[in-house]
Formats: sequence, structure tokens, C-alpha cells
Amino acid sequence: MVNSQKRANGILQQLSLKEKISLMSGDKTAFALFLENYVQGKITTQVETGKTEQLPSLTIGYGHRGVAATGCTGIPDILARGASWDVELEGKLGDLLGKEARAHGINTLMSVSADLLPSPYEIANKNTYGEDSFLVGEMGAALTQGIQKHNVIAVGGSFIKMQREPKKGTKIVYDEKSLQEVYLPQFKRLVDAKIGALMISSHLVGKQKTEMDKKLIKQILLGEFGFSGITIAEGVTRSTEDALEQGISFEFPKAQAFGKKLLRAVRSGKISEETLDETVLRIIKTILKFIDKEDRFSYEPEMVGSEDHKQLNLEGAEKSLVLIKNDGVLPIDTKQITHITVIGTPATEKESKESYFIPSTTPLEAIEANISSHVKVQYINRLSNRAVRYAENSDATIIFVSGDSNGESGVEGHYIRRISQIQPYLGIVCSGSLPRSFEQWHHKVPAILWSGSTGTQRGLAIARALLGLYSPGGKLPFSIISKEVANQREIQSQLAKCLPSLRGYTLLDAYAQEALYSFGHGESYTTFELGEATSIFMGDAIMIEVPITNSGEYKGDEVVQVYVVKQEGAETSPYKLLKGFQRISLEPGESTSAAIVVQLDDISSYDPEQGEWIFEPGEYQFLVGTSSHKEKLQSLTVELE
Repeated sequence: MVNSQKRANGILQQLSLKEKISLMSGDKTAFALFLENYVQGKITTQVETGKTEQLPSLTIGYGHRGVAATGCTGIPDILARGASWDVELEGKLGDLLGKEARAHGINTLMSVSADLLPSPYEIANKNTYGEDSFLVGEMGAALTQGIQKHNVIAVGGSFIKMQREPKKGTKIVYDEKSLQEVYLPQFKRLVDAKIGALMISSHLVGKQKTEMDKKLIKQILLGEFGFSGITIAEGVTRSTEDALEQGISFEFPKAQAFGKKLLRAVRSGKISEETLDETVLRIIKTILKFIDKEDRFSYEPEMVGSEDHKQLNLEGAEKSLVLIKNDGVLPIDTKQITHITVIGTPATEKESKESYFIPSTTPLEAIEANISSHVKVQYINRLSNRAVRYAENSDATIIFVSGDSNGESGVEGHYIRRISQIQPYLGIVCSGSLPRSFEQWHHKVPAILWSGSTGTQRGLAIARALLGLYSPGGKLPFSIISKEVANQREIQSQLAKCLPSLRGYTLLDAYAQEALYSFGHGESYTTFELGEATSIFMGDAIMIEVPITNSGEYKGDEVVQVYVVKQEGAETSPYKLLKGFQRISLEPGESTSAAIVVQLDDISSYDPEQGEWIFEPGEYQFLVGTSSHKEKLQSLTVELE
């Protein structure tokens, strides 16, 4: 550590003023290439910092759905992966991203999200693992560690993204308890996982200036959390002086407050070179920690889109599938079904339109390739009167819908309800965001499968699930709330906030409401039985153990979830919060025990008056089960000291 510090200081002293500043933003030439490719519908991976003799430059790429470079593996988007609830798998996907990034010469990857999901109906919300801070933090940390073991800087964001943009001229108000308990824990988890860089949300670096903004980055992120990496501002920042004072160290994709403005500010004396050096030193240390470091692996072009990566991608796509509902329709019984109608353009759409990813198979192609030869499959591209007639004359109907399309929800809902009245063997596959027509028909149809945007293996994963070659085991990373509930005045007042203290299942708990489908919900083709939960005190943590048996006929996965109930008197906190989970795969008849460790630090509460986290000894109630719904949870009371 001492040698590393000494080396970083030595490099800093060798750099000229211009070279120091060149490390703090994307290079102009590289940015021109970025724009040229962007206009052509491609995302270039060549946004770079200026070059110096002493240090390698940062080469920045995108990796939320796979590395944006030729031939790379298009993995499920972040929201779909949140539905896997599989931390180990997320680490493996991070490993995949790190390898493919290095094979393409990329050493800094925008890939990790710590944003919270406001609503499952919003198309723009694919870059989040879900609505819960703990789930988001655990998944993001696993991805970070997978990427960074390949000496690639993982970039996380956005610190701290608001749910709603405030009206023009409206002052942003921060509730410090909500910040600490809802919006900061997942970022603390990324810092603990040694993430190398964090994007800073646009409202923190925009024109509106508050003392809390400075506190969030400099005092909390860089101070209390001990983050020593690169803080990145995307787009327009404040003045040069404000940006440095606030703790920003890098501008992406090109210099606006930095660059020539920063050079003039230092030369005129408005900013001291000592202040600049403090910021540049963080960048140098990060480069030395990750990029200028001996590799443990070799990164050959052949590993990009390899067969191993393809199989891992299929596992990711399959584990992201959520069986929201199934009244005996799925999987399709091809011994009895000989004529299937497939309806909807999402059935014939390739998951990724980006030209650089490996070509994907559509769901319809995969169904036709994997179904028995005696079964006739016919396709209708959209819901219409013709589609209704075809559905009526077939043995089974599968309708593909997507919230990402601009279809009219009323028309969509009308035809789905009509088909449900004449075709009892009906399944709906929801791709991408949930369609806004969902509430119009969910109670009418017997089976619903949500696939999210599950990457270039989406088609095969969906087909295998529909045909019973794989049993879906994913869980909703969000609550599906009815419009009737969401339109209640008290709930609307929460949802309208820029940074609401309650969301999803915590919001429903506060107003004693139930979701249409709960956070953590997901069915299976098999059945699972949970035994009685027990606990073992471990000093600074408690381990919750619960026996689990696959009592059905299919191999399948279950996600055991542990929620902690607030203590009596903690009125401003949510009723219960997720604090642990484990995904388990079992063969038919197989049994095991889930063992979930909950850290005592994770069940502390933040006291804004004292400005610190406090753990109160006493009785704690742990709720253990397979979703956040009260009927799916058993209670375990434990005395903690």
C-alpha cells in the first residue's frame, strides 16, 4: 500500500498541468468518433482519456447488456437479471463482461446499476435490479467483483438518481433518514465491493445547488464510505470551481467544466494546483489499482462470444424468467396439443437490434425448432379479429406482448379478454417492461410468463420454458400494484416525490394494501415445501436456516427470502425489509437447507438527530418465505443483544 501510494505520488509529480487535466475527461478526438458512430446507430467503445507516457489511458465502454463491441455476448438487461435473484450467477456474468471487455481493449466499463425502480411499467427502467435496496446492492456488488477481477474498472451509477424530476424552480428536499436507509445502502455495498468508479446523478451536478449535494459526494461518499475511486459526471456540470469542490473527478464523454476551463482556472489562481492534484491523484491510484497491473489471465479474441459464454448467457436468460401465474396451462403438453397459435410481433423480434451482439434466435423460431414434429405452429403478427378466429380453432394459444411497444393498451386488453373467453389453453408472454394493459386481463388468463429483456438467448429460453425443457424459477424484483391502489391520495403523494421514503412493498405495507403480484413472487412447474425456520446467533450476525424440499415432479429453483420487521415504536421506518435471500436448485424429491446470514449492521436504523446508525438490542421478528406476501412468510422471533 505504501509503495502504491509512493508510486502514485511519483507519477503525479512527473505530469505536466495539461497532462493532469487530460486525465479528467474524454479525449476530443475520441469523442468525435463516439458521435460519428452514435449517429450511425452504434455505440463506440473508444471514448478515451488523453494519453501520457506514465499511464495507460482509460478506454471506456458500455456493458449494461453486454460489452458494446463486435461479436460480444448480449446478456439480459439489468432488470431481467434482478429477477434471477442469483448472486453467484451475476458474478459469473460480470466475469463474462470483464473478459470480453479486455479482449476488445476496453478497461473501463459502464455496467453496474444501483438505481431503484419506480414502476415496472416504465420502459426506461431496465438499468436497475428492482425496487429494493438490499437486492440491488447484493446483485451490483457481485457484478462489480466479477468484472474487476479482470483489471477492468467497473462503473456504477447513478449516485443518487431521483424517481421524479422536480418541476422547474422547485427546490429538491432531502429526507436524511430516507437517504441513509433507502438510497445510500446499495452504494455503500458497491464501495465495500471496491468498485472503481461511480457515475454521479445529473441533479447533483446540475445548476441547482444545495449544501446537501456537497455533503452527499464529499462528506458521505468520499468521507464516511471511504470511496477512493473516480467520480464521473455525465453531461452538463456546474462551474469548474464547484465541480472540484463538490468532489467530481471526471467528465464524460468530453470536457465541459474541465479541459480548457480548468486549465485557465488553475493558471489564473482561481483553483490551486494542490486542489487539482488531490483529484488527479484519485484517478492515478485507480488506474494503478486496476489497469496498470499484471493480468492473471490472457484475453484472446476467441473468447468473445465463445460457446461457454453462450451457455452462461442461456442460463442467465432462463433464470431471469418469472412465471407470474399458471393454472395448469404451462408447460405445453405436446401429447395432447397438436395445433398452436402464436400471436404478437415480440414473438418474431430479435432481442437486440444492436449490430455488434451475436445474432439471436426469435421465440417463434426457437419454438418451431424445439417442438415435436407432429405439432402445427401458426403465427399471427398482431391481435385482431383474425387472431381471435385462429385462436378459437387451435388447441392452444400463446400471445406475446411488450410494454416496450407503443400499442394501445385498450385495444390490446380487448383482444386478450376476447381470446380468453374462447380459448382456455392460453398463455401470455410479457417481454421487456410490463404492458400497461396488464391489469385489464391478468385475472382472465390462466398463465403469464415475464421474460424481461433477456438478451440474445431470450428466444431459446422462452421456448424451453413454454415446452417444459426448463422450469422457470425467477422472482419479481418489483411489486405489481393495481391502479386502484396506486391512485389513492396517500400513495400518490409518496409516488410523486423525487426521493420517496417508501416504494413497492414497503409502500403497500404502510397502507395495509396488497399487490396484484408481490415483490419476490414467482411460481414454478414443481412444488416446494419449507420446514420450520431456526436461527443461530453468530456475534455480529445471525444465520437463519430453513429446510426445503422439492415435492413436485420437475427439477426447479426456489428463492428463500428473509425479511426483518421493524421494532415497535420505529414509526418512520418500513414495516419489513428484505435482508437476505438464497436461490436453491433441487431435483424432484431432493431436500436441503437454506442458510441465510443477516448482518446486525444491516438491521440497524439511522437516527438523523444523532447522525449515526444505531442497533437496538431486543426482540426481532424475522419473516422467512418465498415472497413478500404475508401468506408466504413464516415468523421467527429472536432475541438479539
